[in-house]
Amino acid sequence: MGEVTSHRRWVYNCCYTGRRGLKENFVIGVEQFIHTARQYKYYALEGGIRCPCVKCKCAHILKDEEVKVHLYKKKTHARLLDLDISRSRSAIG
Repeated sequence: MGEVTSHRRWVYNCCYTGRRGLKENFVIGVEQFIHTARQYKYYALEGGIRCPCVKCKCAHILKDEEVKVHLYKKKTHARLLDLDISRSRSAIG
């Protein structure tokens, strides 16, 4: 997988041992992702966020709260999250 940048570590470290709940860093990372996604021009144009969960794979545009639920329940497909952010990076405006 290679080196994980510090701002993406939350993606790989979401649950406590035995899946006994979400770690605080994961919840904060999801909040930061939602906040960042809102800043892209596609957020307004598409009416939501492309959900990077393992089920949606950035193919479905959902409202903020729906994306949070998907990420909390289905977890993040980390490579898709990176691709979605890099795809949209030039679209801020």
